[in-house]
Amino acid sequence: MWTYDRFEPGALIGETGIRLDADILSNWAHLFPGTPQGKVSPDLLTAMMMRGYMAVISPRPPGNVHAGQRLCWTGHLPAQDSLLQARYRCLDKEIRKERRRVTIGAQLVDEDGLVVLEGELLMMWAA
Repeated sequence: MWTYDRFEPGALIGETGIRLDADILSNWAHLFPGTPQGKVSPDLLTAMMMRGYMAVISPRPPGNVHAGQRLCWTGHLPAQDSLLQARYRCLDKEIRKERRRVTIGAQLVDEDGLVVLEGELLMMWAA
């Protein structure tokens, strides 16, 4: 269980691979009509960043709140079937007004080592 005490500022939390396969792109295009078939969009990269978060930082205590985020797209969009590495790092943690706050750095990197998306997630951690 990922409790507040496990997070160490500056430490790598973990990483996972995410393949942008035809099923993912097809499902995305089905959810968002008008998305070109077989094309990766910045919106999809955001969803994949959260998919990686759910896989790497698991299990989590019930009651966490995703309180904010800051995202930066580099403009580089990987192709279909690219394998992305989703990396997560604890940037900071603090207790403010009796609430446990964790800031997580997120990064998606393509097979050539190019960053396609990075950001910060502010979480109110339940336990």
